Amino acid sequence: MTIEFDKVYAENKLKVTNLARKKIRDKNRVADVVQEVFGVLYENLIANNPIQNVSAWLVGVTRNKVRENLRKDMKFASAEINMQSKDGDDDTPLYLHEILPDTRGLADADMFNSFIKDELEKAIDELPEEQQWVFVQHELGDKSFKEMEEETGVPLKTLLSRKHYAVKALQKKLKEVYKEYKND
Repeated sequence: MTIEFDKVYAENKLKVTNLARKKIRDKNRVADVVQEVFGVLYENLIANNPIQNVSAWLVGVTRNKVRENLRKDMKFASAEINMQSKDGDDDTPLYLHEILPDTRGLADADMFNSFIKDELEKAIDELPEEQQWVFVQHELGDKSFKEMEEETGVPLKTLLSRKHYAVKALQKKLKEVYKEYKND
């Protein structure tokens, strides 16, 4: 079993590292992700879980570990949600993590996070279809704007604008929800 693991590790380490490096710039964090991916592989080999296509399986696990890693490090916006983009440029897309309230230190953080998740899902459903699609593809589907442009033929600036308006609408909705929650 260790011989099999060593072979798979040697054949795929560079591929997994490069895949993680596409989304994560910090070398130490990339190394952590690579270690986690091969840790999962090792655990599966010990448990005798069959893996049909190891290369494809490693790609999937790497993507999941990258997402987990990025979510862990995501810096939440302060509780007072800022209604402006960071640089004031209306063409600059905002990101979800920039509009979520900071729940660190809240006694009922788990309950509040669950509440926010439900409210966010409702707010996403209320977005215009084009804005919703761009938002979901970029934030949840990890697609780049360039990928979406190639896939749809919609100009990059239009996609950026749609994402910007979607985040602004979600920001406004979440600010209202947060105020209601705070007052209850």
